[in-house]
Amino acid sequence: MFGKPSVSAFAVFFALVHATSGCGAGDAEADDDGGGAGGSQGGGGGQEDEGGSGGNNQPGAGGAAGGASGAGAVGGAPGGQGGSAAGAGGNTPGAGGASGSNPYGLPTNRPILIQPLGDSITEGKGTDQEATYRRPLWKKLKDARYNVDFVGSRKLQLGDAPPFFKDYDPDHEGHYGWKLAEVIKPENLGQWLKLYTPDVALVHLGTNDSAAGAATLVTNTETLVKQLRADNPAIVIVLAQLIQPGPTQQGFNSMLPALAQKLTTPMSPILVVNQTQGFTTADTIDGIHPNPSGQEKMATKWFASLMTFLPTPQ
Repeated sequence: MFGKPSVSAFAVFFALVHATSGCGAGDAEADDDGGGAGGSQGGGGGQEDEGGSGGNNQPGAGGAAGGASGAGAVGGAPGGQGGSAAGAGGNTPGAGGASGSNPYGLPTNRPILIQPLGDSITEGKGTDQEATYRRPLWKKLKDARYNVDFVGSRKLQLGDAPPFFKDYDPDHEGHYGWKLAEVIKPENLGQWLKLYTPDVALVHLGTNDSAAGAATLVTNTETLVKQLRADNPAIVIVLAQLIQPGPTQQGFNSMLPALAQKLTTPMSPILVVNQTQGFTTADTIDGIHPNPSGQEKMATKWFASLMTFLPTPQ
């Protein structure tokens, strides 16, 4: 039988309650949908790769692609990692998803299916000079021990030539000379996607659409996103700002970040990779198609983006 608590016991109890009153649901464990909410005052974080902002009794959200923690000033313990976003706020900053921590909840019990989607820059030719970025990207992913599989309706290259190199996954959805407007026709992309369902799409499309204008490219990219999501509502879409851009492509490149921000969702995030920056005519065979140095540059940028969200290598 418990006796009547002493005054000192009340003081200890009051102190404990007061010390924990700032803790929010961020102390709870995180599930695949993100961490818990922060405390009464969350911290200010950044955008995209940084932890999100809290404050004013609102939980701080994790960054879109994971990364640095939000700077919680006052509140509860950190939110858990994992899921599409990690909880923020608290006495300790909420932890954003680290590189390779699978912030978008991609499958971990099988290879991640990656669709290289594009035109000739994705398809290439059956020569040692035009294997495309797909070969060095595959090597980077495998060297880093990522469990991935390229998917697409094609294995061959221009003119149905077999790939010159046999040391990478040849599956792709590149179509030499095709416009984005052609790719999004239901009889094309809609039919190809009946053969497989990608978890990730790497998209470099619009090089052949100069006559369409930048605004039409944006509209057609929205249609592309809808088609990909109709096949997989949780697909991660990585859109490239195009290499060797003409006036139309320059306009499209400048509009792409805002388009991605508009269309991105927690379930199906859209990322943008700036393939334009640092890419020069010296990186091409003919002013358009990447030579081995250009292919390496493209692969490096794709790989850097993929590392921010692919499940941790085994």
